[in-house]
Amino acid sequence: MATQREAEALTGLQVGGISALAVRPGAFEVLLDASARARERVHVSAGVRGVDLELAVADLITVTGARVVDAVGAG
Repeated sequence: MATQREAEALTGLQVGGISALAVRPGAFEVLLDASARARERVHVSAGVRGVDLELAVADLITVTGARVVDAVGAG
């Protein structure tokens, strides 16, 4: 896990506003837990501390190029 200073240096964003929607394209692989597909819409950081955005899960995947994975699977 990155420290606050490391996270901000890596992303160019302030902790609390680091978002898959705001990081430099291609800088990081975006992973989305498969359980998110059970929902129609999700809230994610808009890339500014304290500002969230509601969007369709399918749109989040499209915009970020997210790879859906089983990150919190059983066991």
